Amino acid sequence: SVAESISLSMFQSATARTAGFNTIDLNMFSIPSLFVIIIMMFIGAAPGSTGGGIKITTLAVLWANARAIARGDKDARLFDREVSSLVVRQALLVFTVASACAVVGLFLLSITEDQSFMMIVFETFSALGTVGLSLGLTPELSAPGKLVVMVLMFVGRVGPLAVAYGLVKASKSRGI
Repeated sequence: SVAESISLSMFQSATARTAGFNTIDLNMFSIPSLFVIIIMMFIGAAPGSTGGGIKITTLAVLWANARAIARGDKDARLFDREVSSLVVRQALLVFTVASACAVVGLFLLSITEDQSFMMIVFETFSALGTVGLSLGLTPELSAPGKLVVMVLMFVGRVGPLAVAYGLVKASKSRGI
């Protein structure tokens, strides 16, 4: 029914960003529907929650920055407040590190696993977003594939910003 479809889609949209529950078999979803779920898994939940992803606020800051650039404004603004350039740079770093991890994970899983690309993409973003959804590939992963998924889950749980800070040596102030 229409009411059941709306209810299931609302539940699935919320769970794709946080919990990883599913009420229907995800393999029944169309490719565009899976793509929307992948995007939601990448964006993730709100800050302060246990959900993964780049977070809604990071996306909002990136959107505000893109809007400011398109309008020719000097500063990004959200809700009539200026967003500092440091916050914009941190949001860009989070997005860049998360995207780079996703690309590397996709590349490695496409080498180690002999499955459809959509299954590999879905598993990659599910692991990075620490969502817990699967199209059934997870139990069939090879040992190297499991290692890739574990690393993606670790990065997704710790957070791309923390990983980036951990990999880069802190610079000294140059006084310029």
